[in-house]
Amino acid sequence: MGRGTFVRDPRRINEGAVETLPGGIIDLSVNATALWPDADSLRDAVQAVAGRGDLLSLMGYQPPQGPQRLRAAIAAWAEATSGLSVPEDQVLLTTGGQGAMHAALSATTRPGDVLLVEQVTYPGIKTLALQLGLRLVPVAMDGDGILPDALEQAARGHGAHALYCMPTLQNPTTATMPRARREAIAAVARRLGLVIVEDDVYGFLARTREPTLAELAPEVTIHIGSVSKSLFPGLRTGYVIAPRPLLDRLAAVTRATILTPAHLGAVVTAELIESGEALRIAERRRGLVAERQALARSILGNRLGGSDPAVTHLWLTLPESWRRDAFARALLEQGVKVTPADAFAAGKAEVPNAVRVCLCSVDRAETLEQGLRPLATLLDSPLSVEAALV
Repeated sequence: MGRGTFVRDPRRINEGAVETLPGGIIDLSVNATALWPDADSLRDAVQAVAGRGDLLSLMGYQPPQGPQRLRAAIAAWAEATSGLSVPEDQVLLTTGGQGAMHAALSATTRPGDVLLVEQVTYPGIKTLALQLGLRLVPVAMDGDGILPDALEQAARGHGAHALYCMPTLQNPTTATMPRARREAIAAVARRLGLVIVEDDVYGFLARTREPTLAELAPEVTIHIGSVSKSLFPGLRTGYVIAPRPLLDRLAAVTRATILTPAHLGAVVTAELIESGEALRIAERRRGLVAERQALARSILGNRLGGSDPAVTHLWLTLPESWRRDAFARALLEQGVKVTPADAFAAGKAEVPNAVRVCLCSVDRAETLEQGLRPLATLLDSPLSVEAALV
């Protein structure tokens, strides 16, 4: 059977994601991807690295931006998955995507600064902003992402100099900015001197490729990514692609915080990229997402609204009869955990009446189905607003 067919191998019961939480709770709250289909690819890459006989050389200190070979591999990966073509001397390796965000924000902001973010945003940026002493200010969105006029108003009104956003398959809304919207956002950033931190961690899943903000406004954009979603989170390989004037500041942050990137994981990442296996893994991830989305849509039907089927999760707007917190509690009582929109809300932004449902973190399709069926039942079971307040 081909490697593109996702059949659970019982010999690998401990190699994938955790199926349930204590108490048998099916966890659909974590946006991870089952790893077991790619165990052979990882094993082959590790063996290839070990077989060169130079493991000790990988254990020494490395340049803070990462060795040239590894940066060249990441530059090739960014071009293949995001369409962003840059020389390796504009690439800096980090420890995971969170490390990339930390480097970008530390190099461009100071404690007390305002960081503009999408109205609902990745929770990791909220935690990081708290650690760095930044004040989050949400920017209004529609189905195409951040509104340019709202961005300009927020930047001028708060004296902000930095924006963090996810233009492609945004977490949690799944929105992808069309080209015209990206061009408008880039124009605002140029006009106001706003540094854009563009998170493209889900870009490899996109069905159609829009130009990155780093292509449209390279002089003001720091493009960040990682292989945690596309390959393996345990490799801890993240990266920053930035204008040359910012690279020294970014490298200084890396030197001060992690000293040197996680070299062994980066070498395994480079082996996967250079062999072509990384692109094959990414293609299998897209296949897994398509299968899980198809299963979800067969169960939930038109309840899904405009949630993009290219990504690893659903953004589920609830009927008026349900409040998001009551819905999440009721679902948990039935043995399924999802994430209400409050976890993604920034500042004092209006919180959508929605929940995020992750489809790919559990290994087995049967487990996902067991989690989605009570969710569908609850959506069709009206609960009054008054009852939700009891």
